[in-house]
Amino acid sequence: MVTDTTTKSREGFSAGVAYLEKVRRSKPLQGVVFGLVLVGIGLVLQVGVMAGMMGIYGISAILVSTVAYVALRVLRREP
Repeated sequence: MVTDTTTKSREGFSAGVAYLEKVRRSKPLQGVVFGLVLVGIGLVLQVGVMAGMMGIYGISAILVSTVAYVALRVLRREP
């Protein structure tokens, strides 16, 4: 007898995998993730020139990648 093993945790897991797959296929979304990593490194360092540089580079990467992602969606007319 086969039982239905679909639970809320599995549905959440498959939704998370779908988001990761979308990030993997999109260069602008990868840029956003890279920017978040740089900001995180800046937060870990907290003091000094390198911490400031990581924060500035990270925020710049997030902004540029977000604008690129939105522009591509508008140009492709995707909902």
